[in-house]
Amino acid sequence: MLFESSLLLLFGFVLAGLIRSLLTLQILFRIFGQGRFKQIFTASLVGVPLPLCSCSVLPVAAQLHRSGLSREGTISFLISTPETGADSIALSVKLLGPLFAVVRPVAALITAVFSGLMAALFIPGASQAASIPVVNPNQPQPKPFGKRLWDGQVYVMTDMLPELAYYLFWGYALAGVVAALIPADLLKSGLSPWLQYVGVVAVGVPVYVCATSSTPLAAVFLSLGILPGAVLAFLLVGPATNLTALVVQKRILGLKGTVLMTISVVVTAVICGLALDTLWGGSINSALSITGTEAAEGGGWYNFAAAIFLSFVMVYYTARHYYKKARKKLARK
Repeated sequence: MLFESSLLLLFGFVLAGLIRSLLTLQILFRIFGQGRFKQIFTASLVGVPLPLCSCSVLPVAAQLHRSGLSREGTISFLISTPETGADSIALSVKLLGPLFAVVRPVAALITAVFSGLMAALFIPGASQAASIPVVNPNQPQPKPFGKRLWDGQVYVMTDMLPELAYYLFWGYALAGVVAALIPADLLKSGLSPWLQYVGVVAVGVPVYVCATSSTPLAAVFLSLGILPGAVLAFLLVGPATNLTALVVQKRILGLKGTVLMTISVVVTAVICGLALDTLWGGSINSALSITGTEAAEGGGWYNFAAAIFLSFVMVYYTARHYYKKARKKLARK
């Protein structure tokens, strides 16, 4: 799995750096514009390709909300951004197949728009901060385009990739453990579809899984016979919600906004999953036929080089993560 997906994943990171270079804060302000419904849709649409996970999106969303983005627009941005991104879409092409690579961002957009609309309808005063201010002409001028391109790639290699390497390591590791320990015919005896949905939601809501690291695990779920719709629900719910992010979201959106956002994500994710199952027949054979997990024979040196490089990065930053934790524990003693 690592051998087959590393090259596309690294390409996704390069693309993420390019997107970060092009979308400055001033450009985001102009895109969001005025009006509650325009902000809901544009915030959802802009968030789909952005290379931010459910933790790194929080300060960006907080700044946008303080700068004038409405609460419902902020909710939409908080949902669509971590659910998918350039890197996770690239990885989905290889591990989940082209259908999931298309359905996943579309479902993320639908989930974000629906949640924003629910906030606009049921949270009093949600749109009080719906006016995006005009950019101050006295603010520093944007950096030259070439410099921004370079800074975007530096950000990916020194910030984004190190942050996600730890989660990628455990994403691939858990996928390998699940594939090795769980019998391939476990679900062929028939497990209630609703139990599958309840299971993936129960795991996805509290536990942190970023969009990229959840993809290998989703590929294994598909190969074991989990319904494609349940897997899609897991890919939507997992990155958008976790206990750490919910605590911070409460400070940005308030308790009612956070609860409404979580419920909207779960409900919409399940509906999108059921729609996918209905469209594809919901059978195990259909699930297996749309995945991209079958390992191709052979492979070029570039796949090998990408796998070696990504393995080194994941192991290094995972080891550093635990080293820092150990030092903190020793310092307290």
